[in-house]
Amino acid sequence: ALTATALVRLADEGRLDLDAPIQKYVPAYPEKQHPVTTRQVAAHLGGIPALPAERLRALHCAHPDEAIRSFAALPLSRIPGTRYLHSTPGYVLLSAVVAAACGQDFVSCLQEKVFRPAAMTSTALDDPRAPAPRMAVPYVRGWLSMLAEAPAVDNSCEWGAGGFVSTAEDLARF
Repeated sequence: ALTATALVRLADEGRLDLDAPIQKYVPAYPEKQHPVTTRQVAAHLGGIPALPAERLRALHCAHPDEAIRSFAALPLSRIPGTRYLHSTPGYVLLSAVVAAACGQDFVSCLQEKVFRPAAMTSTALDDPRAPAPRMAVPYVRGWLSMLAEAPAVDNSCEWGAGGFVSTAEDLARF
C-alpha cells in the first residue's frame, strides 16, 4: 500500500506514466515477450512471476536493483492483464520505478510522498542489522516446545513489497 500510494502521488504530479512500459523507468529490466506496464504490475496483473519469500530473503540488498537482478531473467508467468497473480517481485520492481520517477532513492521518496504527509514518524525499512527501537520480538517453538527468539529475517530485498516496520499509530495515520 505504501508503494502504491507513492506511485499514485507521482502519477498525479505528472512524473509517472502508469501506462508506459516498465522499462521507461527501469531500463535494466529486460523486455519480455509481452509489454508490461506499471499499472499492470501495481494491480498484480503484470505476469511477473511469484517467488518463494526465501529466495529474496536469502540475499541482502542495498538497492532495489540488486533484488531485481535475482528475477529479471525469468519469463513472465502469464500474459500481462489476463490474470491476477500476487507478485512480491512485481512490487520490488515498482520500488525501482518509484525511485526513478521521483529522482531519488526509494526510501527518501516514500519519506517525501507518503510518510511525512501522513505524519508517519515511526515507519522505516526493516533492517535486522539495525532493529527499530521498541521492536516487537518474534518467537518460535523450539526444543521441547519451549519458546525461543526467532532468528532475524532480512527483508532488505523486499523493498516496496513490504520490507518496512511500523507502529499501529503510524498505520492509523496512513
